[in-house]
Amino acid sequence: MNLLDSQRRTKIVATIGPASGDKQGLRALMLAGMDVARINTAHLDPPEIPEMVALIREVAAGEQLMIGILLDLAGPKIRVTNIPREGRELVPDEKLVLGTGSEADLVVQPDLKFIDVADRARVKLDDGRFELEVVEHLSDTSLLIRVIYGGLLKPKKGVNFPGVALGLEAFTARDEAMLRAGLACEIDWVALSFVRTPQDRAAIDEIMVATGRRLPVMAKIEKPEAVAALEDIVAAFDGVMVARGDLGVELPLEEVPLIQKRIIRCCNAMGKPVVTATQLLDSMVTAPTPTRAEVNDVANAILDGTDALMLSNETAVGRYPVKAVETLDAVARTTETATTDRVIRRQDDYQSRGIANAISHAASNMVRESDISVIVTMTHSGITARGVSRNRPRARIIALSPLLETCRQLQLSWGVTAFQVPEHTNTDEMIAAAERLLLREGLVKPGDHFIFTAGIPVGRAGTTNLLKVQQVGEQSA
Repeated sequence: MNLLDSQRRTKIVATIGPASGDKQGLRALMLAGMDVARINTAHLDPPEIPEMVALIREVAAGEQLMIGILLDLAGPKIRVTNIPREGRELVPDEKLVLGTGSEADLVVQPDLKFIDVADRARVKLDDGRFELEVVEHLSDTSLLIRVIYGGLLKPKKGVNFPGVALGLEAFTARDEAMLRAGLACEIDWVALSFVRTPQDRAAIDEIMVATGRRLPVMAKIEKPEAVAALEDIVAAFDGVMVARGDLGVELPLEEVPLIQKRIIRCCNAMGKPVVTATQLLDSMVTAPTPTRAEVNDVANAILDGTDALMLSNETAVGRYPVKAVETLDAVARTTETATTDRVIRRQDDYQSRGIANAISHAASNMVRESDISVIVTMTHSGITARGVSRNRPRARIIALSPLLETCRQLQLSWGVTAFQVPEHTNTDEMIAAAERLLLREGLVKPGDHFIFTAGIPVGRAGTTNLLKVQQVGEQSA
């Protein structure tokens, strides 16, 4: 059985929007290969979230598919608010006051403070299409700026301040309303925008404790401060998104590819899911085929070790949302023929991380040295499955959990196929249930071997300490 070619390992995240948000559109995305649906709160009101979640769940259930849902909190997106509908021409060398007060030429919201301004600091508008230089730090709420690259600025465009330290929280009151709406329904992941420090997740954790619902939180890396504190942020969060849009505006563009590689490498080392996002197939917003450069970009992210690829405008507002997902699927399947079994961890890399990671590493090594094609992990929290995924084994990774929420959360982890199963009280029951499922799904046949990992005592999260090679049809002992 050639399992290497039977299923894509890299996961696909698709943003839901007007182009894909009805039943027909969602069904088409799921059948094309979407693993996780992203809800972008930047363009929603809180009451819309439960409606969207319910629709995604309804369609997924109808197709009998395991689909994760990622709620992406917009954070303090700074925008120019006083531009007329027809736009305003920014003339090169023109000097303007930019600030939060109504007397400013360019008024920005939300309210913020300019704490520290580097020499010749730049201000960028509309994802870097307009560039301005800070001439003078007038006050905590205003800057004198000079237009370097101008043009017709349209209303409500975003503003970035590379080189300017801002007094602005990553988690806003609007984010809180969105989060509470999401926690009240069946979301699986939460993404936090504009993370700067490991402590930025504290406000989310407090709300989760208060509501009694604990979900994994993903840090979006899009600020220079986040890059500087990368290792601490990856350690503190449950996953990471390489948000290349704002990252490419906040930092020199030529640095972004190396930063992307560093982020992915760090997440791989710590066993945290990492999502590569922004403009993967941007030309497919309006065209049915991608550019060669885009395909190369996607393939390189997979070769670097990304767990998931995320589409934004391509599936939210693009003309060809289904074709975009199909394209990612095709590129991933082809690229993965060169990536499976490529990761061989050094001994000190897994031994220093405890018994659970050592067992996950051993399972992957056994696959490399045999013809075993399936690794089964029995997991409550998903830690065991992510540990195996971290080693990028050649074999299929089948995660079994009694918790549906855990199964959906694992939709972001490379190579993991998750199934919800009943709770079992001992290892013999677990292994027998795993064998029945593998036979039912056509993943093994009588006489084949599979690797089984779990934790003893059964049902206690974070206790992976069992590794067994089981032959199908053999009495478990």
